[in-house]
Amino acid sequence: MQRYFAVEKQDDLLILNADDYHHIFNVLRLNKHDIIEVVYDGFLYCCNAEIINSVGFQYISSRKLVDNDYNLTFLLATSKSDKLELVIQKVTEICAASYIVYNSKRSVSIWTKDKFENKKNRFSKIIKEACEQSKQHTIPTINFVNNLNEICFQNYDLKLIAYEKENEMNLIKN
Repeated sequence: MQRYFAVEKQDDLLILNADDYHHIFNVLRLNKHDIIEVVYDGFLYCCNAEIINSVGFQYISSRKLVDNDYNLTFLLATSKSDKLELVIQKVTEICAASYIVYNSKRSVSIWTKDKFENKKNRFSKIIKEACEQSKQHTIPTINFVNNLNEICFQNYDLKLIAYEKENEMNLIKN
């Protein structure tokens, strides 16, 4: 069953964006008796794939979604766009809550705030599609900082750094 995220709820109708309507009716070619899942405001709604009053989908049933006990924030150094897109997609599938993209001193490409804003729509679309595919409850946010000094690390309970040459510390044991 395909999952979508509603952008609005009017009374008992759930409204999706135009890309989702296109996907439901022109790509998947669902009929009015097919069921889709729609997430909105912490609830999961089951709907028939039939637009009511040319506005949205009327839901059949709903249930409250349970949030994760943790919120994962991933810091991603700027890199070539296609590699960063793949990392964002895969990490979203394992329940990331947010992303912070930053310029590392070893980054090949250094980004500006404007360059990030130009790419943000593409990243947001990748995140949304990965959430739908992996049946996530919420869509993670993505932000940009010029360097790591702009991040307040005291807001995080546990900080882990992936380092390929680390042989002494075993995370499973600790």
